[in-house]
Amino acid sequence: MTHLLHLDSSASGAGSFSRRLGRGLVLGWSRREPGAVLTYRDLDAEPLPFVSETWVSAAYTPADQHDHTLAFSLSRSDQLIAELEAADVLVIGAPMYNFGIPASLKAWVDQVVRVGRTFGYDGPNPVGLVHGKRAVVLATSGGDALRYEALGLDFRSSYLRAILGFIGITDVEVLTLTGTAGPEPETARVAAELDALLDRLVTPALIGAQRS
Repeated sequence: MTHLLHLDSSASGAGSFSRRLGRGLVLGWSRREPGAVLTYRDLDAEPLPFVSETWVSAAYTPADQHDHTLAFSLSRSDQLIAELEAADVLVIGAPMYNFGIPASLKAWVDQVVRVGRTFGYDGPNPVGLVHGKRAVVLATSGGDALRYEALGLDFRSSYLRAILGFIGITDVEVLTLTGTAGPEPETARVAAELDALLDRLVTPALIGAQRS
């Protein structure tokens, strides 16, 4: 069965478009694969701690040298990485805040991108250690994100592709909905694209591959 890890990060509450798209994708997936498993995190409602000096020290200290303080500082990171490792598909609600991602989502990134756990080095070259995952980024924006991208101002989608690829997740789909602050965002188009995305992702062959 497929294990989904669904992350919401919008501060706009239940009416948020990224949250609505995430719910739609997860519900659509569960209708097509009733046995799918879901792990859900609302990163805005339950914000994660930012990394600290102690966290960094612990991350770069061998585990067998950890005292209680160092071990405790990584306990949340260990939990989040375990959720990531258990998942087959990440569903990431990512509204655009000031041309980037929300701080709540960046806090999750900083907790899971960890040397020796999700990335390592082959000589001087970084190597991702998280394999066999797919990611769907639900990228929403109040303004015209495509225009921002053309102007070199959309750092959200490029950053998420880069950081997910850095830890080994290179199969990333980005579904973009712009103009959500206006009167008529293209919800019908995006709903059709969401269905087409599910058609590609949730197929008997892929479900069977996940189970094997």
